[in-house]
Amino acid sequence: MDIKGFWTWFAAHEQELREEVDLRDQNNSFCMQEMVALMHQIDENIFLEIATNPKKLPRKYNLTISCDGLKDSFMMVETLVNWAPPLEYWKFQAFIQPKGPLHETLNQPFTFNEYTILPKSLRFTVCNATEDFECFVLLLQLPISLRSMPPEVFDEHIFYLLFHLYGEKFIGENILDIETTFVETDEYDFYSLEELEEVLASFRDGYDLSRNKEQDI
Repeated sequence: MDIKGFWTWFAAHEQELREEVDLRDQNNSFCMQEMVALMHQIDENIFLEIATNPKKLPRKYNLTISCDGLKDSFMMVETLVNWAPPLEYWKFQAFIQPKGPLHETLNQPFTFNEYTILPKSLRFTVCNATEDFECFVLLLQLPISLRSMPPEVFDEHIFYLLFHLYGEKFIGENILDIETTFVETDEYDFYSLEELEEVLASFRDGYDLSRNKEQDI
């Protein structure tokens, strides 16, 4: 399967996809499963998600093509969207986009499994970086209320929380990994997630925002 073949298949089956989405059961959708299988023949790191707003007419369907923030697949995501055919009921989007203005999404609960996090309650610091300071490892301070949460559950969802705040492409380009702690340490200064872009820019310049001295991380 190549990109042209995928979109040829999609155009031929787009009505079936819309009907299955309207049934609100994408996990048991035969056509959706076939679409994902065909996409993984092109790039197994690509993810597809269809969304629609039934209250908004005329009804449109949004296909988001993403890659879990993996930079090696960025070009494939953008190429796929660029090759998408014009279809009356469809909009095609590259990467998971921010859910809204940052000051609003920070105050919107993020729920996964039975856990809920208010993004503004999270604080972070930079604890490591690549040699060229292009990508960073964050240390994220979690609220004590999440101490019972299995680490693997949080690891599975934390990047998606950041995608919803800052967008998948920004996070994929800038964040290499995320470590967690429940306590604040004197070794680092912690910041609110609202300051993420500013803090990363300051580390690229070689300075810490609060201490205003050269960093060695």
